[in-house]
Amino acid sequence: MGAAHRQHRQAGEDARVRREQERREDRLRLENGIAEILSAAQDVLSGVQILRQAHERRTMPRYYLRLAATLMRDCPVLEKPGDLLDVRTLKPLVVRRWKLIVSRSKASGWWPSTPPQSSRQG
Repeated sequence: MGAAHRQHRQAGEDARVRREQERREDRLRLENGIAEILSAAQDVLSGVQILRQAHERRTMPRYYLRLAATLMRDCPVLEKPGDLLDVRTLKPLVVRRWKLIVSRSKASGWWPSTPPQSSRQG
């Protein structure tokens, strides 16, 4: 009876060891799966960041060139350097830029409270 009892205990111990090993293997598979998902997510985020940087490099000079062209088109003829400080001279430029900002703001759903007011009356 002693040998049968030892075999039974040994079988129970072997089953426990197998269950623990299966749990370890399951945990390792789970951790590897999570690591794969995190790696894929990092790759996607890196790709998005690269696309954003490429788009910004491509569009930023266009934006400033367009802004400069718009300002040059809307800017009145300046006869003397003091005209840059004269609100009456630059008012048409500010009003046109403000209307452009307002129209874009309405389209995007954001709306500023009030238009800019000049401090001096003309």
